[in-house]
Amino acid sequence: MVTKVTVDVTPPSAGKVYVGNVISTKYVTTDVITIHWQGFRDEESNIKEFECAVMSENGEIVVDFQPASGSSITLQKNNKFTDGHSFRAIFKVILFSINHQR
Repeated sequence: MVTKVTVDVTPPSAGKVYVGNVISTKYVTTDVITIHWQGFRDEESNIKEFECAVMSENGEIVVDFQPASGSSITLQKNNKFTDGHSFRAIFKVILFSINHQR
């Protein structure tokens, strides 16, 4: 029996990430944060799923990684969010290879 293995050493193509309903939004004024993304892809392995977290400017994770499907995720703000401070959405892209039978 022969097992076929596909090697994929290239990273996925990065897309755009934005907050709220408009790409140009740079702030949040509600108790929830909705993070949208578009354009992430991987031609060789394909993207299986995303995970999203929120990190403060000093590198502290303020919302742990959570499964994210589709093109957006809504996160509840917590007591680690502080008025006037910036935060970053962090994405993990989880890939899988397509098993082609020949």
